[in-house]
Amino acid sequence: MTAGALAQRGAHGFLGLTMHAVRCRPTPQTHLLWILAAFLTAFAISSLASAAPRLQTDISRSTVEANEAFTVTLTIQDADNPRQPTLKLPPGFDQRGPAISTRSQISVRGGRITQSQGISATWTLVAKRPGTYVLGPASVQVGDRRYSGEVLRVRVVAAGSAPRGRSNFDPFGVLRGFPGFGDEDEPLEDLIPPPPDEFRMDSYPDSVAFLRAEVKPARAVVGEPIVYRVFAYGSRGPFNEHRATEASRPDFLAYPVTESSFGGELHRVQIADRTFHAIKLREVILVPLRSGDLVIGPMSAGFGGPAYGARQAGGGLQRESESITVRVTEPPADNRPTGYTLGDVGTFSLSARVEPRTLKQGESVSVIVRLEGQGNLPSALKPPQRMGVEWLEPNVKEQIDPRGGSLGGWRRFSYTARITTTGEVELGAFTLPFWNPTRRRYETIEATLGSVRVDPNPDLVDEPSVGEPKIEVAPRAQLSPMQRHGAPLTDQAPFWLALFGAPLSLLLVRLGGRAGARLRAGMKRRSQAAGTLAAEALAKAAAATKAGAPRDAASEYERALLHATEGATGIRARGVLRAELQSTLEGAGVEETLASELVQLLELFDAVRFTGEALPEDTSRRVRQLVSQLEKLGRRSGGAA
Repeated sequence: MTAGALAQRGAHGFLGLTMHAVRCRPTPQTHLLWILAAFLTAFAISSLASAAPRLQTDISRSTVEANEAFTVTLTIQDADNPRQPTLKLPPGFDQRGPAISTRSQISVRGGRITQSQGISATWTLVAKRPGTYVLGPASVQVGDRRYSGEVLRVRVVAAGSAPRGRSNFDPFGVLRGFPGFGDEDEPLEDLIPPPPDEFRMDSYPDSVAFLRAEVKPARAVVGEPIVYRVFAYGSRGPFNEHRATEASRPDFLAYPVTESSFGGELHRVQIADRTFHAIKLREVILVPLRSGDLVIGPMSAGFGGPAYGARQAGGGLQRESESITVRVTEPPADNRPTGYTLGDVGTFSLSARVEPRTLKQGESVSVIVRLEGQGNLPSALKPPQRMGVEWLEPNVKEQIDPRGGSLGGWRRFSYTARITTTGEVELGAFTLPFWNPTRRRYETIEATLGSVRVDPNPDLVDEPSVGEPKIEVAPRAQLSPMQRHGAPLTDQAPFWLALFGAPLSLLLVRLGGRAGARLRAGMKRRSQAAGTLAAEALAKAAAATKAGAPRDAASEYERALLHATEGATGIRARGVLRAELQSTLEGAGVEETLASELVQLLELFDAVRFTGEALPEDTSRRVRQLVSQLEKLGRRSGGAA
């Protein structure tokens, strides 16, 4: 119940008491009742008058082009639970909305501060044909009564002929009467909140709509996170993202921040002589994986909405952003610390916990190392090497959060270390060298593990060594020349030549015909063995891919290619420098395209083991096809031999 209703009910009660007092003999008490009744009656009347809702109707532009979007806003104040806003429209208009928001107004009158609540209902309209039209009235339901606003007029002209002048829409109309608001001479641009700095531009490449892409910073080192953003600008009113195609970025590891503009905030941006609506389409944090001039391809997106031709075949304007080239280098080689891994870039901290501190020989301790900070967090740490300490592979958990234009988070490495010696055992320390892009220098952090006390374990039985004879050598008392003895007859070459020369000649003649057959058989067996190993590696790679372990899958795919290469050419590709591998394969008779494809796949697998990123969907097909081609090459080589 409103304050006016309460006051009205109280006044009625006091008036009843007053009438009862009038019928009685006047007393001082009845005079007091008359005064109270008169005061409450006046208060009820003023409350009822002030309780009447205040409506205001605004239109964004009084002259618009055909198929151009504009808005009509109904604002209602001093109303108890307003609902169901509606707007009457003539034929030939498309309507979207209303979008409803709450409004609050504070005013100072007669030395009193009053606050009123209300709502604003905004309709987005599009007129299809030129002409002059009457809009409204807009109305709203309050209690059991419907209140209506003013009737508006709009003039619709042909596309491209509307004047570009001041808009009639006042987003602060509900604050009229408050000092500093409602001046008729104040331009609309001064009332619109300024957009964020990232939306500002000095000029526009297209007067209707365009996309703008940016990357910060434009120069980076391998592993340094950079921020890639794409903005959309439209001058025909509000719009929505439509039929977007993402930018290509094969040389970067991507962490999305804004994956879609739906639900994003639309800003009004003044660029030169035009006002644009603008929104952020994408924001992605990228980590470069190699050095060089790395290219981020263009992103394309459509502008959805009637004002942008969304009702035409194909739907809406389509625009494309520019490509961006990022210059990526390696951190300087000067003063590079030992153990630095390319790509470890950021600002990090390292902590460790060891449990228990007392154990028996042969038992294990748990070592938990936590790495956190901003940047490209390293995916692996190197345990300290100490005699009598055996480290197992760690269990890794992580939380990487791209937010606020930066990449950060933590990784936790859970190790198990088995102690095989006794006494006070120093475990050493985990160290991590990295490149700090802010200070432009290398830094090294350390997490000391301390020592553990290892007691002898009577239940631990050492396995005796088998087949290792004990050799005892007595020390020489003094130095003396080495004694030389004459060579025996059996060490003389003529003896053996005379003994086996004739039989060997006969054997060479008889076995000469078999040499080629044996060589071919050996090459065939080698090729078959390599094919078997390659097939086993392909099966393990498929299982690792199904289990969601891209690093294991990349290792198995690489092993399959190396076995197939060795079986076809006899070259152990793992022992050849990657930069020289293609020329080495071509020298062994491998076609240029086949050798190039092999090197590209090996580089892909190196990158996946470094980043942990998922393999492309066609990886299995490419590897199997390449293995098959190498097996055919091996069979041809064996036949030729």
